[in-house]
Amino acid sequence: MLLLGPAANAQAPVRTISVTGEGSITAANDTARLGFGVEGRGATRPVALRRSSANLRSVLAALRGLGVADRDLRTRGVSVARRRDRRGRKLPGYIARAGVTAVVRDVTQTGAVVDAAVAAGAASVDGPSFFIDDPQAVLRRALVAAFRDARSKAA
Repeated sequence: MLLLGPAANAQAPVRTISVTGEGSITAANDTARLGFGVEGRGATRPVALRRSSANLRSVLAALRGLGVADRDLRTRGVSVARRRDRRGRKLPGYIARAGVTAVVRDVTQTGAVVDAAVAAGAASVDGPSFFIDDPQAVLRRALVAAFRDARSKAA
């Protein structure tokens, strides 16, 4: 029979040193999102829709002409309704509406994109809303700065 004393069962104490670091990054918005609406009027629904579609094609061509990529263009909503006055009374004809959302990756072009879309037939503009296209990249840069800060404190 083998008897072990308390020293044989004890583990060596774990010793740790904790160091914290801070990292801060300032980043400017590098992308803009805009919405554009078009309208088309006609005596019949199909005529109103064709006119609205033609206006939308013109706006899309203008956006592409300024370098907005197809992957950054999304059509949104199409509607056709009887024309009405402000009191809700029916007017002759129909109105069709459609829209497109555009992501502008060069924020310095935002004003030119709005101007081109309106000149091409956009009846309404939503936005712009500005944002950072890749916020995870900014976070990674801040983490790298925090690690450097911690290492310098530990040295």
